[in-house]
Amino acid sequence: MKKIRNIILGALMSATLSACSDNGGDWSPTVHPQCEEGGYLFAHMTNENYGPLFYSVSRDGYHWETLNNGNSVLPAYAGHPDIMKGRDAYYMIGVKRGTGIPMLWRSEDLVSWKGTKLSKSIFNKIKPLYGYENEEDWYGAPKLFYDKDEDNYIITWHAGNMGNGETREEWASKRTFYIETKDFKTFTDPKFLFAFTGYDENLATIDVIIRKIDGAYYAIVKDERWEDEYPETAKTVRIARSKGGALGPYENPGPALTSPKREAPTLVMSADEGKFWIYCERYPYYYELYTADSIESDNWTSEPFEGPKARHGCVVRVSEAEYQSITSTYKN
Repeated sequence: MKKIRNIILGALMSATLSACSDNGGDWSPTVHPQCEEGGYLFAHMTNENYGPLFYSVSRDGYHWETLNNGNSVLPAYAGHPDIMKGRDAYYMIGVKRGTGIPMLWRSEDLVSWKGTKLSKSIFNKIKPLYGYENEEDWYGAPKLFYDKDEDNYIITWHAGNMGNGETREEWASKRTFYIETKDFKTFTDPKFLFAFTGYDENLATIDVIIRKIDGAYYAIVKDERWEDEYPETAKTVRIARSKGGALGPYENPGPALTSPKREAPTLVMSADEGKFWIYCERYPYYYELYTADSIESDNWTSEPFEGPKARHGCVVRVSEAEYQSITSTYKN
């Protein structure tokens, strides 16, 4: 019986090798370049535990390990994490669960975080100014961008003008606002970030992040309109460019770079710096990876990767010292 089994296994192996040979004889598993030093940190929530902060790490951006035995690394945090490296430390914004109080979190090493309360008024001025309202569970998933040229912090978030209901009209009314600050103590009044025209004049946007690349500024947005009205781009991720500054004016976004029902984008470079990567959530299931040779490419392609069980989050490059500190603190 053992002999027969070995004969069968040998035949199967021979057939497999023959098939590989028919494809040119040079088949090999896909090998992804790793970061020479450091790697990637994925800060995210999960579908099972929506709100708290979880950490996953990777050396190549394709193979990920969730740390801390799958437990939250910061139980006091609640929100849609977006970590930004600022002038002197890392920052992210969350909310104190059940209170509607926004929280600024600061860390010098991505391990120890200290939270400070922010005033609701810095966000809620949109109602007397524009008639828009915040939902105070998450405050529209605030994102952070540090503009080195201006030594200025920009906070963006989305809100609607139809109340806090989960209606079609409410999501179609979503717009992105911003405020500026130098020190997280004094803030400008909120303003609309975009003034698109034509096809995108009524573009509903959420989950906006700003990045500076080769002297130009890019806003990566989720088109929150409905597919029966805007079938070419609705519920996809798109990119708008500003030749001026981080606050625009932004040109109309380009074509959809993802399939529909994708959101929460985050942008990093590949380990060999040869490609741009956008991870985005295929809500409410898991993250996907889209890659392109240029940030202005119209041809982003989806690539398979072994991602963590993650919902709304961000990916950041970390140094070797940071990688070692994170993994040793939250080792499995």
